[in-house]
Amino acid sequence: MECNFCKKTLSTKINLATHQKTAKYCLVLQGKTNTTFQCEHCNKFFTSNQTLTDHISHTCKKHKKKSYSEIQFENATYIKTINEKDATIIKLTHDKDAVISKLTHDKDAVISKLTQDKDAVISKLTQDKDAVIAKLEEKIDSLQKAIIEIASQPKTTHNNHNSNNSSNVTINNRFDIYNTKQIGDVLQKYLTKDVVARGQEGVAIMIGEYLLKGPNGEPLYECTDVARQKFEFINVDGNVETDPKATKLIRSINKSGLCEKTNTASDDLWTNTDGLMDHDKYGVYAGKITEIMMLENDSTKLRNKLASVTARQKGKKQ
Repeated sequence: MECNFCKKTLSTKINLATHQKTAKYCLVLQGKTNTTFQCEHCNKFFTSNQTLTDHISHTCKKHKKKSYSEIQFENATYIKTINEKDATIIKLTHDKDAVISKLTHDKDAVISKLTQDKDAVISKLTQDKDAVIAKLEEKIDSLQKAIIEIASQPKTTHNNHNSNNSSNVTINNRFDIYNTKQIGDVLQKYLTKDVVARGQEGVAIMIGEYLLKGPNGEPLYECTDVARQKFEFINVDGNVETDPKATKLIRSINKSGLCEKTNTASDDLWTNTDGLMDHDKYGVYAGKITEIMMLENDSTKLRNKLASVTARQKGKKQ
């Protein structure tokens, strides 16, 4: 077979292909540069990659020595890495055990403290309960003795004019705190726009004047301890009844339509003559109206003012 470039005759196609790839004079005719392959270990040159590969694998002494050295170095590095990993695993295991031990100890300490606190609270509540029961029993005994003494006293009947007047005063001083109709009538008549404009304090002043006084101005409902806001009144049965923080009175006022009547009165505050809302006035009075509407949730201002206007005069006894 003849080469197309140098016209040399070759016996087989394989020989022709090899000739065209390796023969320097043929490569020159082809316009190609003869590529050489250099061994990176001993710097020798070869005409083909296959020849270079065979050289490195079988005859390059420097490559073999370097490979053996590299293998020794790699083995040493590998062993060192394994040892370091083993040491890290051992340390992590130790740290994990230490953390678990500390968490367990802390958990046990917290449980122990909570148990102690629970026992202490239960003990204190039990003591307080026993103390309250003992005081109540003592008060009951005292009241029973007083009832027995009163029952054993001789009964004297007076028919003169002064006695009748005294009896009338006692009856008039009784206050039916649960009479929602009577309370509602007072609210309907006296809960004006001027009252609601002052919020809870305005309501306290109004009921102090028109609900909690008798026909002759005598107090029907009095604050006996302003600091603690303790109130007293004579109920419909003629017995002295206490109302701590005016709880009973406030509940009855709410049940008597306070919110509805406040809403009606407040309309007069911010409604113009043309029937439209005055937004400026609404901004001024809305907070006070809200105070009254939220009386059942927060009655602080009403109680403070009520304690002041109904405070029992010094030296007076119920």
